[in-house]
Amino acid sequence: MTKTTASVRGSKDVVQKVLLDKNEIFADVLNGFIFNGKQIIKPDMLADTNTTSYYKANGEVHGQDRDVAKLLTIGKKKIVISLVGIENQTRPDKHMPARVMNYDAAAYCYQLTKSKKLYPVLTLVVYYGKEAWNYSRNLLGNINLQKLPEEMRPLISDYKIKAFYRISDLNAKELDKRFKSAFFCLA
Repeated sequence: MTKTTASVRGSKDVVQKVLLDKNEIFADVLNGFIFNGKQIIKPDMLADTNTTSYYKANGEVHGQDRDVAKLLTIGKKKIVISLVGIENQTRPDKHMPARVMNYDAAAYCYQLTKSKKLYPVLTLVVYYGKEAWNYSRNLLGNINLQKLPEEMRPLISDYKIKAFYRISDLNAKELDKRFKSAFFCLA
């Protein structure tokens, strides 16, 4: 990859992040994908939250950044009912299930440090690429279990990306029906 290609990809990613950081756009993406355009999530139901989490590996502290994350709240007291993250992908990534699992696990670990009560964490993967996503969307689909004794295989936990949306699966009419904000232009 050339510096120019990396720069273009990097600038696209920044544009996506900046756009999706706006509550109106974030709500529109949730409504467009999850509720097929029905206006369920309102921008005032969303609150900013931290997108960076840290972990220790090989004696070193590493950071990981979600693209965008918001707290979904209800009521006048803004009671948190979920953390919702959006990961933008322009190319297939066979490690995406592990990445999503890591983001979600970090969010749950953070909650445990703050309270005994947990709220759900949902990560949407929005894929903008034109090429087919030929990788499994679950963790075990990307792991070689052949050398593991057969009796142990069913005991290995799996993690599945349940909210995966491919923009190119939607035609212009469907995009127009589902999205009311500037996200339509990005899509």
